[in-house]
Amino acid sequence: MLNSKILISVIIPMYNAEKFIEKTILSIINQTLKEIEIIVVDDASTDQSYNIVKNLSNIYPKIILIKLNENYGSPSYPRNVGVEHSNGKYITFVDADDTIENVMYDKMYKKAIKDHSDIVICGYKEVDENGDILNKKEFDDNFLNFSDILEMNINPATWNKIYKKELFTKYNVKFQHKIFCEDLGNTHELFYYSKKNSLVNEPLYNYLVALQGASQQKINKKYIDDIFKALETNKLFLIQNNIFKKYLVHFFRRYVKQLLTIDRKLTECKNDNLKLYFKNLLNTEKFFIPTDLEYLLNSDKLYFSKYFSILKINHINYKQKFITKEILNFLGNIESLSFINLQMALFEIYLKKEKELFIYGYGAPFKVIEQLVNKLNFKILGVIETENKNRTINYPYGNLKKFISKINNKSILIISETFYDEILHQIIEFKKEHSFNLNIINEK
Repeated sequence: MLNSKILISVIIPMYNAEKFIEKTILSIINQTLKEIEIIVVDDASTDQSYNIVKNLSNIYPKIILIKLNENYGSPSYPRNVGVEHSNGKYITFVDADDTIENVMYDKMYKKAIKDHSDIVICGYKEVDENGDILNKKEFDDNFLNFSDILEMNINPATWNKIYKKELFTKYNVKFQHKIFCEDLGNTHELFYYSKKNSLVNEPLYNYLVALQGASQQKINKKYIDDIFKALETNKLFLIQNNIFKKYLVHFFRRYVKQLLTIDRKLTECKNDNLKLYFKNLLNTEKFFIPTDLEYLLNSDKLYFSKYFSILKINHINYKQKFITKEILNFLGNIESLSFINLQMALFEIYLKKEKELFIYGYGAPFKVIEQLVNKLNFKILGVIETENKNRTINYPYGNLKKFISKINNKSILIISETFYDEILHQIIEFKKEHSFNLNIINEK
């Protein structure tokens, strides 16, 4: 039952967080919005977490402490319990090792009331244990819809958002039990039912990034399984609501992004058994039928090429998966070449009827890209690098300033993956300084 005096219910799933939990709770206690309740659901902690919160609840009556008799292995069930016991008009979540800025809920609630919003999102900071800022994440208020959360243009985490409680109660939204990626499995449902989403584009949530943080999970068999379970939940929701075809491209992009995340983590951990396990999953999963893939090939060649590259890297026999003639013809044209994603980025320019471009970088991909440029009858206007080097090439060569009179309204294809972020920042600053319009293309 809603309590009209409680505007926001803050739910904290907690397991063995004795090192962080007091600081987390005090950051909520100190909110300038006072009409809140704090529901801490202890997932059968074995350290002093429960006693710490119990002592705090004796001092601060707005703390409600619930202790579970057994450990459920992920924040999902404690979150569901917290929702059931909540009394606020809006619901939000905080991880037991994070903190929030003292104006966070005041600003988000006022935004919700002003815009009549069901969901309000804010930016966040990634911090270390000393509170030093590692990164800031902000969002674009043009990308707050169901399709954006589905394809993960918005971080699907629960903690930088407030939700109208009726989204949970009216539509019976529950977090998926016993998976670490419970955000991935269910947050999109809340966005689907929401009629209005708003943004407070300030980094008001402090997300702890630590090697051994209480909320961090390393790559292992369960992590991979949970990613696939969340994707299955996503697909089932789309099918049950008769919108799978409508959002096929968005779901496919989410799927590919998740595969890329797993593949990157496997590369970092260098575990051959896990790599084999992932390969077997790729061989047996059936998220898309051949007609789906044919549609995706025609609708989103860039992400299709990313998917194909994952299969190639993991030595998957793609011909068993892609049995339509059009797909096999397409793959036959590109399978002998490397740097597929870059090629597809270049192909996107070709589809837009553009015939001239600059290339930023002269690394290993250049020869492959040069071949395709010649096949498509492109003209390379120049090759750009940050520093002028002694190169003998067949194209005009130099830094951005050298091409200052020719670069406006042109496309730049970035072929350096290692220095991509640095190059992108440099180009953006150059655009601002000289008021140029540049189309920046890359494989990401």
